[in-house]
Amino acid sequence: MAGAGTVELRQPWLSHSSLAGHVEVCNQLTNLWTISRFLGWKRDMIYRMAILKKEKTFAADQSARVNDAYRTLNKSLSRALYLMRLEGVHVDEEKTVMDPDLLAEMMDIREAVEEASDSHALKQLQTQIERKFEAWANSFREAFKRKNFDDAINSIQRMRYYDRAIEEIIKKL
Repeated sequence: MAGAGTVELRQPWLSHSSLAGHVEVCNQLTNLWTISRFLGWKRDMIYRMAILKKEKTFAADQSARVNDAYRTLNKSLSRALYLMRLEGVHVDEEKTVMDPDLLAEMMDIREAVEEASDSHALKQLQTQIERKFEAWANSFREAFKRKNFDDAINSIQRMRYYDRAIEEIIKKL
């Protein structure tokens, strides 16, 4: 029996020196466990960030597509061109209309824009041209419904001329 205040170890394999070794091993295991948990957490964070990055990229791409669709469908001219593409009809956007009446009207409009003395006169001219644009937009809708693509193309070409005239007026305002 040991003296007072000392603990007698009955297992010879469980000595102070062996306990210190076990404590060291336990500390190392705890450290390894902590490190493995940290690395697992880090791996999960990297994985989540990669997913978030993919989701953000996907969301940005989808947002851009929605914005493009909105811009295309918001304006009558671009919407008409898009509808014709859906039908497989190519519209040459650079083709010049050879109608002498339209060309003379466009020259008159340009002169009126240049000679306009104030914004009130320009706005009146803009309103007149917008009415003509809408008339041709309606003509396009009717031709498109009837699948008369030649008339639809003719309407689009005239819409383009009026649209450009409106843009010139807006620049001058």
